[in-house]
Amino acid sequence: MRHFLFAFAAAACAAVPVPVLAWGERAHAAIDRAAIAALPADGPMFLHKYADYIAASSTMPDSWRNASEPFSKIEEDPNHGWFKEQFAFLSPIPRSRYEFILALHDEYLRIKDSDPERAKRTNVRWTGTLPYAAMESYGRLVVPTPVCRNRTAPIRLRVLGIISATVRNRSTLRSTAMDGWVPIRKTIR
Repeated sequence: MRHFLFAFAAAACAAVPVPVLAWGERAHAAIDRAAIAALPADGPMFLHKYADYIAASSTMPDSWRNASEPFSKIEEDPNHGWFKEQFAFLSPIPRSRYEFILALHDEYLRIKDSDPERAKRTNVRWTGTLPYAAMESYGRLVVPTPVCRNRTAPIRLRVLGIISATVRNRSTLRSTAMDGWVPIRKTIR
């Protein structure tokens, strides 16, 4: 009887939908602090001075996905997932985000009449663009780094480089890297 009650309770718990909570501020901040602590000696050591600010702003990319901000949400949502089953038809995967989007659209046009259910999910919202967001953010971090390190460059250029490297691009790169580790972000299953 006890096994039956246990099985019934487990089945009841599994049948009740429960929202899955995001990482939360504490986990985001801890990962940012760990990344700063792990910087190599030749890395951007000035970030140590801003560790508190960086940790406090660690959930910024997720705030861009709020329903109250529809334009940033539509841009940012796909950057938090990579659902490979949705684009299994695509080989090799294009290196460019825009080539990827065009290939999805071509597939959508090809299947919209024969498989309308699958066609509904053949778009960036349902496939994700996480690797593209990560590489684009990384590129925007790398480009200003020499300017930030060049002490002979005008101070305004160095400050602009630091701001560029530590606000949106750092946040997006951190967020896409974290999201890429979560199995639910890589598969629809």
